[in-house]
Amino acid sequence: MIIATIDNTVKIRPSRSIFNLTYRRYSGGDIEYNFFKEYQVIGRNGGRKKLTDINKNQQVKTALYREQARIRAGSTVRRLVKANNLYIMWSLTYAAEVIDREKALYDFKKFMLRLNYQLGEKIPYVAVIEVQRKREAKTGKPVLHFHMAIDRYIAKKQLQEIWGHGNVFFTNFKDSKERISGTVESVAGYMSKYLKKDMQDNPEMAGRKMYLNSKGLKRPNKGHGIITADEAKDIQNSSEYTREIKDGVTFGILNAKKLINVANIPG
Repeated sequence: MIIATIDNTVKIRPSRSIFNLTYRRYSGGDIEYNFFKEYQVIGRNGGRKKLTDINKNQQVKTALYREQARIRAGSTVRRLVKANNLYIMWSLTYAAEVIDREKALYDFKKFMLRLNYQLGEKIPYVAVIEVQRKREAKTGKPVLHFHMAIDRYIAKKQLQEIWGHGNVFFTNFKDSKERISGTVESVAGYMSKYLKKDMQDNPEMAGRKMYLNSKGLKRPNKGHGIITADEAKDIQNSSEYTREIKDGVTFGILNAKKLINVANIPG
């Protein structure tokens, strides 16, 4: 049984290898829950597999693994952004028609070295590499660009000079309270969406990492447990629980602090 209290204490029934609930506790106090319709098995590297998938043939398993990799990558990016309060997002574009992924990654790593040198410290970041779809539609060339989340605002002129390959754009989210300040939830959601969509639209990118992050980033504490459908519904029926839909994904908020992905809650 799951017990969510005001002081953010989480208690779950003990579970070794089988679970249908995961939770992540962030340093800011938020607790994020994920519920699954079917029981899962903890994989060799800490991942998960459905019990019903274990005996599927290799072709089905390959498709499953690719889908899980896409979801896992997007979730990792979102959690890293949120756990490290990377609430500012920039887009870094190319003036030239750069379509080679390895060259783009090399350019970005050199850019981060220059940025750290200019600011005199190492800047925590998470970045996603993506094809410029509108440009590709016009020119037929899958030119690459980056979305980068960091923990501070930098003057556009300065950042563009340090990037040195084209324009840079600051994303001003609609729900931001200040001109140069987004919300970390918005940035995390957008970064994750960019990554998942690009991996889905480009199956040739399967098996190739499409995000970068600085070393030493904080990660939320993770745990597993078991919850019944009735217990999940008890949370949904709580007077402190509300539901909303963002980008087609259903979320629930409990005690106004805990973001709960309830898209897979039974019933």
